[in-house]
Amino acid sequence: MFTGIIEEVGIVRNLFCADKIAQLVIESKVCSLHSKQGDSISVNGCCLTLTKIDGAILTFDVSPETLKRANLADLTAGEKVNVERSLKMEDRLGGHFVTGHIDYTAKILSKILKGDCVEIKIEIAKGFERFLAEKGSVTVDGVSLTVNNVSNNSFTIMLIPHTLHSTTLIDKDRGSRLNIETDILAKYAHNLMDKNTTGYSANTNLSKEFLSNHGFI
Repeated sequence: MFTGIIEEVGIVRNLFCADKIAQLVIESKVCSLHSKQGDSISVNGCCLTLTKIDGAILTFDVSPETLKRANLADLTAGEKVNVERSLKMEDRLGGHFVTGHIDYTAKILSKILKGDCVEIKIEIAKGFERFLAEKGSVTVDGVSLTVNNVSNNSFTIMLIPHTLHSTTLIDKDRGSRLNIETDILAKYAHNLMDKNTTGYSANTNLSKEFLSNHGFI
């Protein structure tokens, strides 16, 4: 489990893709501290298992499913990535609950400078609009962000100067492909509501009105 608060921008040193599994090697001075083999670390929002550590050099095995779902296969040596170590129980939850399980990749449709901030419009994959809500949370390349607004096929986010300069999003342009993870709480709420509607959970009081009254939607 992660928060979407990026600890460091790491550097890709190597990406070796094979038929059955890939290996990703990155340099991350901060996230290598107190890390050990078997730890979960988020790289561009993907929860990866650390298989080898040599100083600040971290090696991960990447499954075909992860390569298919995420943008890791696009990475090249020298490219920057967002890195975050997994959440400890005593940590502050500065962002939101992030699993590191990518839903889909999406292209940037527009990038507009607004004062010192940048507004980015991102496409929505079919079926995932139900998990995005105005002022809700979304994870973009591992970064916890607030959704400004949602349309039928896109949503917008606003990047403040701190986010721009402490993540890789400053380097992304129109057409760039980003990893998107929608809010896990929205998924569970939708799942329960759907089952309630179909009679699967007939004994529950959960409804759209209940969730709205209690601030969930």
